[in-house]
Amino acid sequence: MRIYNRALSAAEIKALATATHAGVDVIPTPSADNSAKPDAAERLKKVKALYDQGLINKEDYDKKVKEIMDSL
Repeated sequence: MRIYNRALSAAEIKALATATHAGVDVIPTPSADNSAKPDAAERLKKVKALYDQGLINKEDYDKKVKEIMDSL
């Protein structure tokens, strides 16, 4: 069993599922590019959920949405 500190991408999950050697680390270290980041739609959903739950205010919500949209 393994525990990761982030969500794995589809490619990483596929690599794990098709790995043939137990104990071999098939997940590369995330690079500085955006491939390890969740896609914008998923990030927007998470921000919306935080806002809907009252965990962030409208100002913080708007700021985060703008950051996500600007990153596209």
